[in-house]
Amino acid sequence: MSTVIPESFSAAVAGRAPEPHISGDAWLLQLPGLVAASLAEWELTLDGDPMHGVCALVLPVRLRDDSTGVLKVTWPHADAAHEHLALQHWGGRGAVRLLAANPGRWTMLLERLDGGLDLQDVPIDEACRVIGGLLRQLDHPALPQLSPLSEEAARLVERLDAAPPAIPRRFVEQARGVLSDLMTDEAIDSRMVHTDLHYGNVLAAEGGPGGGGGGPTH
Repeated sequence: MSTVIPESFSAAVAGRAPEPHISGDAWLLQLPGLVAASLAEWELTLDGDPMHGVCALVLPVRLRDDSTGVLKVTWPHADAAHEHLALQHWGGRGAVRLLAANPGRWTMLLERLDGGLDLQDVPIDEACRVIGGLLRQLDHPALPQLSPLSEEAARLVERLDAAPPAIPRRFVEQARGVLSDLMTDEAIDSRMVHTDLHYGNVLAAEGGPGGGGGGPTH
């Protein structure tokens, strides 16, 4: 395994069944080659310690003109299939700017954000205001390639019904009620909705979203 791939990331991906493309174990064997090919394709040099979430490796890089960015290499799974299209649609307004993408490799070249400045330690009222502002910025017409929100809502209801009780039942019933109301709204599938907008996914941007002055983006 290449030294740029943290063991903690390998542990997070190993053992995953295909969803529906490739198993985590098989993909990890390909990952060093995917990284090398992407560095060559976009003429990038590594520029810092690797980062990762549950399904993607993020490598700080410098571009040929010495500007900064990150290379994101994602384990292929259904939820991330059209991430590059969504980022392109948002155009850097409230979202990280997409610099380049190779959908066949599931790789993206993105602007570099400040990974040390998220909303995890921000007071909850302030964090909710920030996320509310981002939701307004991210409100765009839906793309035809994306899964309709009505289908996502139905899947969430199924998960609520199948999951063992982990929180008080009243919260589960409240969530089910909100989803039920959404699914009866005729306009539910007309807008694009970010479904993973949590505190750890909101980072400070150099120059702000779209270059506007140090504000939050995701």
